[in-house]
Amino acid sequence: MATQPNPSRESLLVTWGRSIHGECGHGRREREDISAPTPIESVNGRPVTALTCGHYHSAAVIASAVHTWGRGTLGLLGHGDEEDVLRPRPVHALSGIHVRAVSCGTYQTAAVTERGELFVWGWLMVEGETGWQEGYTTLPERVAALKEHHVRSVSCGEYATAAVTKDGSLFTWGKGTSGQLGHGHARDVTQPLRVGALGRTFVWDARFGKHFLLVLSSDGDVYSCGSAERGVLGHGSSAW
Repeated sequence: MATQPNPSRESLLVTWGRSIHGECGHGRREREDISAPTPIESVNGRPVTALTCGHYHSAAVIASAVHTWGRGTLGLLGHGDEEDVLRPRPVHALSGIHVRAVSCGTYQTAAVTERGELFVWGWLMVEGETGWQEGYTTLPERVAALKEHHVRSVSCGEYATAAVTKDGSLFTWGKGTSGQLGHGHARDVTQPLRVGALGRTFVWDARFGKHFLLVLSSDGDVYSCGSAERGVLGHGSSAW
């Protein structure tokens, strides 16, 4: 989930829900869920232009800088370690870079800059001595395979990422066990690969669920792929 608040008004960032890892950002771990919207005092009054919540952590763009907090396992927070953070903390590796959008997946985080650059951290596929394997990075890394493209938006799912470019193309990569990458198979894809099944369709937005992907075209059409459990694909069947 990601939102784009109105930066013209004085910002008040409020959170609620589970906070056993400090993912609500109030400076403490909570045994009980926070049942009512509660302001994060440490960032009150500062302009918040993007906000995203993952399963274990949260991220926001505050004064054009990425801040993360919550569970730090697998480098989810981008601070160079795996420590939990209980209040919003700037990702210093992206200092001086104006960020437009962020996305938190279950085990990944990504940020899109004003210049259309894409940075990712947390879980990722890495090239090892025996080929590609699972790994992670505790610091943001630019996605080299998309350097020639202007990325407009990004969405992280569970072990998968989708990026929409300025020309309306959709690229996906990661684990494809349920066909959620949209490439017509259930194999993993190690590097960003354009979803050719969409042809000349101009993609306006794309968002991952747990094991499925929803795509919105500029014409207002919705496409879906991946696991059809509980009817989430809207196709009237359990097939993907």
